[in-house]
Amino acid sequence: MEKAALELQLDQNMDTVLDATALEREETPSIPLTKILYPLFVSGLIVTLPIWIWVALYQLVLERKLLKSKKLYAENKLNNQIYARKCEVREVKDKKVVKAFLKANHSAGVFLDIFYMNDFENQKIYGLYHNDELVYLSCFKPDKKDNSWFCYALCSLANCNVVGGASKSLKPVKGKVVTPSMKDAQLYEKLGFVQEGKYNLLEMILGVSSDSGSIQRWIREQ
Repeated sequence: MEKAALELQLDQNMDTVLDATALEREETPSIPLTKILYPLFVSGLIVTLPIWIWVALYQLVLERKLLKSKKLYAENKLNNQIYARKCEVREVKDKKVVKAFLKANHSAGVFLDIFYMNDFENQKIYGLYHNDELVYLSCFKPDKKDNSWFCYALCSLANCNVVGGASKSLKPVKGKVVTPSMKDAQLYEKLGFVQEGKYNLLEMILGVSSDSGSIQRWIREQ
């Protein structure tokens, strides 16, 4: 009788321990993998610091060239103005043309070349041509996990304001479009995007979101 009572007590104690362990697991929040990998990502950037210094210097020279164009655009004083309705939309399949345009006209063109040009064949790149000259470019990378298109660049020719360029270059893309923004995103609101979540740099490159970081994540369904 005493042996049966002792076994019953042991079983109850074991159940209590198991219940407490299960409860602890439920209460312990899971940490996103990207947050675990982010320090390693940063460490990798530090190791390759000399390369990134060269890239940053190159980008700084380009940024100074584009700064005047950005200032004039912000003040609505760009004299060279083209209306998108007078442009022809074409899919751009020449990788060299895309890389050259982004490097010459996008403030992060060098970085886009490094991180997004590796699977160019699977991407959708649309250009607006005015008098057979490329004046606007929009770049979309497929995200199979999210069943969407990741828009990593909307870029106009330097010193040129392509009115309605973003809207017209987005029309050929059907389905869900996701794009990042680190600044005031009034343009995306006008284009019908809605902000959902945020990225850090690694998450943006991988195309995932965990509501962390300073880079806004905008989504549009069409």
